[in-house]
Amino acid sequence: MPTAAELVHAVPPQLLRVVHAGTERAVAGLEFVDADLEATAHPGDLLLATSPLPDLTERLERLARVDEHGGAPPAAGLVVRRGAVTPELRACCARLSLTLITLADGVSWSLVLGLLQAAINEARRPEGSGVGSLDELFALAEHIEEMIDAPVTIEDAHSRVLAYSSRQADTDPARVSTIIGRRVPREVREHFRAHGVFRRLATSDEPFLVAGFAGRPGTSWVRPRFVVPVRAGDTWLGSIWAVRETAVTGEQLAGLRGAADVVALHLLRLRARAELGRQLSVEQVRAALRGEASDLDLGPAPWRVVALGGPAAGPTAEARRDLWITLARRHGWAAPLIADLGDDVLALATVGGEGPGSWPWWQSPAGPGGGTTSYLSAGPVVDTVGALPGSRRLAVEQLALHPAGTSTTEQLWPALTLHRAAASLEGLPDPLTPLRTQDAAHGTAWLSTLRVLLAHWAEPRRSAALLGVHTNTVRYRLTQLRALLGEHVDLDDPEVRLALSLRCRE
Repeated sequence: MPTAAELVHAVPPQLLRVVHAGTERAVAGLEFVDADLEATAHPGDLLLATSPLPDLTERLERLARVDEHGGAPPAAGLVVRRGAVTPELRACCARLSLTLITLADGVSWSLVLGLLQAAINEARRPEGSGVGSLDELFALAEHIEEMIDAPVTIEDAHSRVLAYSSRQADTDPARVSTIIGRRVPREVREHFRAHGVFRRLATSDEPFLVAGFAGRPGTSWVRPRFVVPVRAGDTWLGSIWAVRETAVTGEQLAGLRGAADVVALHLLRLRARAELGRQLSVEQVRAALRGEASDLDLGPAPWRVVALGGPAAGPTAEARRDLWITLARRHGWAAPLIADLGDDVLALATVGGEGPGSWPWWQSPAGPGGGTTSYLSAGPVVDTVGALPGSRRLAVEQLALHPAGTSTTEQLWPALTLHRAAASLEGLPDPLTPLRTQDAAHGTAWLSTLRVLLAHWAEPRRSAALLGVHTNTVRYRLTQLRALLGEHVDLDDPEVRLALSLRCRE
């Protein structure tokens, strides 16, 4: 059986980390830390502290005393969130010689539990007794071929080929193209989709026969296939395709269903690893956005932080993040550096070059920001990870000021300057109160009129054109404004006009 430290190396890197190596003890199982730990824990358990526990140290001490009096070996190790490690917990694990392992933030416990249990089961399985890795799917495909006497491919829910049997006789050009391209050809997928094959796979666990077809001119000729859905509960994971003219029945069908269950275990593991990889990438991007050191490849410096707005994909930042990641991948960025931080969705963009992930790419029609429903704002250029939080804060502030198209700090610095200046006026007297009162009480537009006049001072004709009135009306309104503002507000003073301009922006 593996030790706790060996299990750390059996899961994707950077997921778990040993922060204290205790006595090497074989892991016999997994157990959650709860209120009755002394009764539930067994010798050799790897303990999982899935929620914050202020008295975790005391519980471990009590468990050690139970183990000592009972003559049984203690637990094999303890797994906690990285943020839950305290000096007291470290000291306790050192006294008990207990291996202490930390879990990366942002990774769900259910996924970790599945991977750890799979690693333990893998160690328990006698050599050659079952399927233990993706490569062994090929052996399973060969086994299915021998069982039903037909060439076989195993595919995921996106028609990507995971494994196939070696038999090439009695096959067709579509299968050859599928194996070479590692995916079912587009014209074949479109035909099956039009005839409801994928809908049936997604909604039923019953195997069925798919008729062959000659296809349009230039498309592959496809022989009939017997298809077995691969499912885990209500979730469609993939399918097994056998090139044959008739359906499989009897004992062969029972064996095929059993093989589909084994394939389902594989696909669940692949999906869990992919989800863990995605979660780890998001958490590493978050760390970089906070200015923390990260093992993630951020590309060559310098960088910009890009705040991403639209297209709408639900109210949560997580939903919007997932949509942006999908869009970025569709536009050629295989490993998008995109994460949500608070209520903001952000990307790390390189400044140099024009490839996927660069700021020029984000702005181009070939990038995900080229759509009419999205808008982006890039913070200033920085060349160290420690400076990324500053670029991030400006990008978020800019996006709120200019929620349209694409923009940068260099373009929006005047608006940023005025916005920050206006935001600092709280507590100071507001000379525009008489105008606000008049507009609210009588439906007038004195405040908007003053805003136009201040923006185009000494240009009565331009102000008149913008307001849609005669220049004499502008002069009359200016006289009225002077009277409303009072003698302490001198509109001929440029500093007063600047201060009023800031007040108009509140």
